[in-house]
Amino acid sequence: MDSFKVLFCLFHGRKLQSRLDRAHAGYISSRQENHEQLQQAGKVVEDIEFTPLPATASPVQSWGRRKMKRLALAFVALTVPVYLAGCGGGSTIRSQFTPPASITSGTGTTGTSGTGTSGTSGTGTSGTSGTGTSGTSGTGTSGTSGTGTSGTSGTGTSGTSGTGTSGTSGTQPTSTPPSTSEPQGTVISDVQTASGNWKSWGQGAPNYIDCSPSPCNGYAWSMKYGITLPSLSNDATKFTIDGTKAYGDALFSAQLMGTNAPDLKDSDHTLLPTLHHFTYDVDFYVTDAAITQVLEFDISMYMNGVGMIFGTQCNYLGDKDWDIWDNTNKHWVSTGIPCKMVNGWNHLTIHVQRMSDNTLLYQSIELNGTNYALNISYPPGTAPSSWWGVTVNYQMDGDSKPDPNTTYLDNFTFTYW
Repeated sequence: MDSFKVLFCLFHGRKLQSRLDRAHAGYISSRQENHEQLQQAGKVVEDIEFTPLPATASPVQSWGRRKMKRLALAFVALTVPVYLAGCGGGSTIRSQFTPPASITSGTGTTGTSGTGTSGTSGTGTSGTSGTGTSGTSGTGTSGTSGTGTSGTSGTGTSGTSGTGTSGTSGTQPTSTPPSTSEPQGTVISDVQTASGNWKSWGQGAPNYIDCSPSPCNGYAWSMKYGITLPSLSNDATKFTIDGTKAYGDALFSAQLMGTNAPDLKDSDHTLLPTLHHFTYDVDFYVTDAAITQVLEFDISMYMNGVGMIFGTQCNYLGDKDWDIWDNTNKHWVSTGIPCKMVNGWNHLTIHVQRMSDNTLLYQSIELNGTNYALNISYPPGTAPSSWWGVTVNYQMDGDSKPDPNTTYLDNFTFTYW
């Protein structure tokens, strides 16, 4: 109907209007003439009931035909102008429709904004405003604004502002950055079982001078391989400390690379200079935390007269925090991070890094599923120039009595790259 109306207005509007004007003028003239004839015939114009006429045409009969034609013309004259009153509004017809996909507004799939994947705004496939998938701003992952598939403003997934993952402004999830898997590196597995790598010493205050074998200087300790109970792999290693001196230490060290290592000797000194990342990962079993003064887990690296000891200890009967080693000042520094080890099995992961200038970066400590970021760095220390290698250490410190104590290590891996 709208199409007919437009065509009618464009092609026949003016011509029909002129015809109607002429018909209306003729109607007025005929009515006056007819009124005169009726007066002559002695008829009343307003009387609409007529006496049947004979078959022969008479002036009255001719008047009746003219009357009917005039009535028809009058109907057209009254109706068509009303219809024509809508002509000239064709330019607004399109805006009255619900826009299809991909015009200025509406509901669709690719609006510029909105709550969706990529709309600018609006609710529509490609509308300028509304609710859509890819809004320019709003609440969404990356919208610029608005709610819609492709509207200009609203709530959307990809908005520049608003609440969204990737918006420029607004409330955005700070979110934990997605975990990226670190390089696999080279993994040395089951370190606790490598009997050829391990050496041990006793030591104590005030000078902490190593002595060996056990017992010596009032300190006693031992190692036993192949423990199946308690064990997670049926191949744990047992570590003990005993003696007569309070606060005695038992230091156990596995030589993994370098001069004293059974396998990776790095005789041409080409491997160690390339290594910068180290991970110490182990399950350790506590028999009685109430008498476990300190448990220490270290990574040590020596080359070119530089000593880098990544020392990490759980000071359980002290301040109950994790401590890290300051190489230049040769003392422990509390991190303020609690060490919440428990009786039974505990899982520990330590990440450290050697920087390009040999600065030691303590990156993180994770105990029993709780990760603590450190990002604390210290300058390196010194070492005899003949020392070349990498070791991992495990140390047990005795309490004040001293009480004999036993712990176990299992699934001990060392990763480097």
